[in-house]
Amino acid sequence: LPKKYTIKEKDISSVSLTMIDVKGEEQLVGIIRCLDEEEKIKLALEELDSIKMQYEVKDNFLTTISQNLRNPIKTISTASNLLENNNSKYQSNHIHNYNELVKRNCYRLERLISNMNELVEIEKGLYSMEYVNCDIVKFLRDMINTTNKYLEDKGIEIDFKSNINKKIIQIDVDKFERIILNLLSNAIKFSDKGS
Repeated sequence: LPKKYTIKEKDISSVSLTMIDVKGEEQLVGIIRCLDEEEKIKLALEELDSIKMQYEVKDNFLTTISQNLRNPIKTISTASNLLENNNSKYQSNHIHNYNELVKRNCYRLERLISNMNELVEIEKGLYSMEYVNCDIVKFLRDMINTTNKYLEDKGIEIDFKSNINKKIIQIDVDKFERIILNLLSNAIKFSDKGS
């Protein structure tokens, strides 16, 4: 019958002691086996189970939040569009400004929801990439030029320079564009007027 013992010295070790009665010889044979590795594996598996459960809770939370945010955003967007389309009825100079603010914030929330859903897909291994060949220099130059058009009234300009005229690489255009726009948005947010 195996029994487990703990030996305390510098390090704590667990051992298994098994006693076998050798019949006919009136002897006992003892087998001592170190269980350190088995204990470490057991602890690692318990930790993995705990981490897996935490990820599942987080994934469920993100999925629930994104589902619950989509409907109010759609309602707000619809109301904003109705106000914009009926601007002349309300005779207010401020409706257009308020609607632009509402639309921008709805767009931000929709991006946040998309990011949360992508995070869940990535962690579940369901996230897919759609690679295409793309001239990255032209792609970035066009993005910067488009962004600069929106920055004219802010007094900020992004200057694009490259030592390479053309470089074809494989990228997922939508995801790469989102990354660059996110970087540009942060740079613009923390840039002073006239910079």
